[in-house]
Amino acid sequence: MKTYDAVVAGGGLIGASIALELTSAGLQVGVFDAQKPGREASWASAGMISPSPESAELACVLPLSMASVRAYPEFIHRVEDLSGKNVGYRKEGALDIFLAEVSQEEIAEILEEHRRTGLTAELVSSEQACELEPAITAEIRAGIVRHDEASLDNRIFTEATLEAVITGTYDLQLTTSDERLSTSLTAGGTRNLELVVKNTGTSDLSNVSLTATTPTDWEVTFEPAKIANLAPGASTQVTATIKADKNAIAGDYIVSMTSKTAEKSADATLRMTVKTSVLWGWIGILIIIAVIGGVYYLFRTYGRR
Repeated sequence: MKTYDAVVAGGGLIGASIALELTSAGLQVGVFDAQKPGREASWASAGMISPSPESAELACVLPLSMASVRAYPEFIHRVEDLSGKNVGYRKEGALDIFLAEVSQEEIAEILEEHRRTGLTAELVSSEQACELEPAITAEIRAGIVRHDEASLDNRIFTEATLEAVITGTYDLQLTTSDERLSTSLTAGGTRNLELVVKNTGTSDLSNVSLTATTPTDWEVTFEPAKIANLAPGASTQVTATIKADKNAIAGDYIVSMTSKTAEKSADATLRMTVKTSVLWGWIGILIIIAVIGGVYYLFRTYGRR
């Protein structure tokens, strides 16, 4: 019997959105619906993304509504990227129309209520309203344009979100085994670093390649150079061998490494400090000793003369 970390009851847009967040956190999620998922309230809705409260009693939730509207574009882009579907997102505002039986005082009160809550609202005449939407009747008194409104194709969006849950999410992490991003070596010397490539998404990653961008005449090799498959939550250790240019002067250098698949990539930037070889230090000390010895010999030999 198949088991899940979490189960969502209801396969509409809200249920699918919750399932997507849970799968993005690495959980195995089951979505269950009494009918065909996404074919009830989410299928019948108008696809309006509106922060405007429908009554004065709901004005208290306006800050939450505005935050939701601001978060929608990023969420939509994520769903479109995972599903490959265009959900028809449009931020063109909305037009409220008022028939002749609605008084100017009532319209002015509604307009003021919108502005008082911080929403952008613009009063337009019946002629201007008909220009904005030629399909409406000319027997209207006025209209209010609400610029904060957006819309999308709710049916496509619901299906796309459900597909995104099934497809899963792609994410990749690249770091060192001790999470330190700096080390040192000598000019012409080599340094081995243990890298960790981890699949932090919820879908398998295949053919993960590793590349490096280095200073001139530096070399970097990887073992293994490619990871055939990386399951969700799994990680693989890769040994990076870095060889500095033999003519590199002492100082700090940057080596950038990238792990990449067709779906995702991750970068790690390393600071490499080139130090002067200890051999040259000993040679310098020997030269100083030789000079001192030579001066002493000359002093002993010719000093009294």
